[in-house]
Amino acid sequence: MAADAPHPRYPHLFAPIEVGPITIPNRIIRSAHGTLLSGEKLIAYHEARARGGVGMSTLEATGVHRNAPSVTPLYDDIVIPIYQELMARIRPYGMKMFQQLYHPGSATRPKKAATQVSASPIPNPMVGGIPVEMTVADIEEMVAAFASAARRCREGGLDGIDIHASSGYLIEQFLSPANNTREDHYGGSLENRMRFLLEILEAIR
Repeated sequence: MAADAPHPRYPHLFAPIEVGPITIPNRIIRSAHGTLLSGEKLIAYHEARARGGVGMSTLEATGVHRNAPSVTPLYDDIVIPIYQELMARIRPYGMKMFQQLYHPGSATRPKKAATQVSASPIPNPMVGGIPVEMTVADIEEMVAAFASAARRCREGGLDGIDIHASSGYLIEQFLSPANNTREDHYGGSLENRMRFLLEILEAIR
């Protein structure tokens, strides 16, 4: 069967689809998952998927702040030329590329950061340790870090971003009443617990 011929059971599989201003060439999507690859190995990995016909790929969850470093230095402008080279290599195949942004919060492994941070000082059962409750100034700095990371993605030529707000990481730690026992305007009601996420979205826009 030709790659562009309708599949008998999935007639739309190879048809393009619009997501906002982005047109994805088909419905074959590679979701974000960890590879621990960087530099040329990361670029070659995604180039191979583009060459194989994937319509859209999302780079793995990457930390936006220096206190939770990832393989790709998304918290620094040095990542921009890496993205530019990546996009130059995949563009000929038509694949769209997104980047997943996150911060692990209290799920940061102690060996990777001097201080674990979160909405409240509640121990993380996955990695141990008691996180430091973020001050309002810390929250404002983190919101700015998400926005700066999104800017680097745009300047690197990526097609979009994916905000990781689940799986027990920092944003969900603010959303969850089990992990957020704050008494200020970032805790308590659902509206308050959503404030951190909404401020991130607004800053990125």
